[in-house]
Amino acid sequence: AFSPDLPHFQEAIAAMLEGMVTTVHAVPRVLYMRQFKPYFLSGRAEGPDAARILRASTRFERVQREAEAVMEEDFTRAAQYAEIFEDYRAIHEFGETWDFDAYSEAQAAATVQDAVATFRDDTAKLNRWYRDLDRMKLFGAERNLQINSKTLKNSLIPVTTRVLDNLRGLLLAVGRDRATASLSEYSSKARDLGEQPRQLADFAGHCETVAQIKAEAEGLHDRCGQVCEMYELLDLLDVKVPAADSVRLDDLKETRAAFDEKVAEAEQEIASKMA
Repeated sequence: AFSPDLPHFQEAIAAMLEGMVTTVHAVPRVLYMRQFKPYFLSGRAEGPDAARILRASTRFERVQREAEAVMEEDFTRAAQYAEIFEDYRAIHEFGETWDFDAYSEAQAAATVQDAVATFRDDTAKLNRWYRDLDRMKLFGAERNLQINSKTLKNSLIPVTTRVLDNLRGLLLAVGRDRATASLSEYSSKARDLGEQPRQLADFAGHCETVAQIKAEAEGLHDRCGQVCEMYELLDLLDVKVPAADSVRLDDLKETRAAFDEKVAEAEQEIASKMA
């Protein structure tokens, strides 16, 4: 919608024309000068009502109609011009409906892979919207109307910046939780690998444990890699990662390498005992 709108302009033009009539009516006329008073049979200066003549004039009425028609056409043309801003409607609707709490819950419940993909897609979309807004055409003209879209731009930019800030903070929190979870998984599996069978009867169970952990290793590594992707995305978003989180990420990478070594050692030990 335009501000001011068409009815406002129509009222302003009507008031302007009425003001012109009032001004004309108020102009002192030579006919009303005291010197001419003796020439009036009634004894007082009299003359035609200029305002009434103007209002009754067909030409004046035509000018009023034409002025209204011009404004209506200008607003029609302005509405056609404003269609270039239709692409920005998605940003407005997103800002009206996006719920940070619901989004946070969904990300916490999602798999690491889905969470990473969602964060990456959403931050890319918001950054694209921000660039689009930065390139928005701010001024245009349709005959008598100057169209200023700066107000629209200023109302939409906070949507992108606010949500991006929320996503940065949430990504950092989710990345921290997922890194802690991956560390815990690796540590638990490493402890299981370190439990050596003391009796021959336990050897078969140990072999099954090693085989199962090796089968699960791919999933563990995938989740670890996706956590690393979260931190890479944080870096792309210029998020300052706290030192404790950086240390945790380094621990995760070291623990992954140590886990792989333990799996290899367990397999070699089993092979040597079975030889």
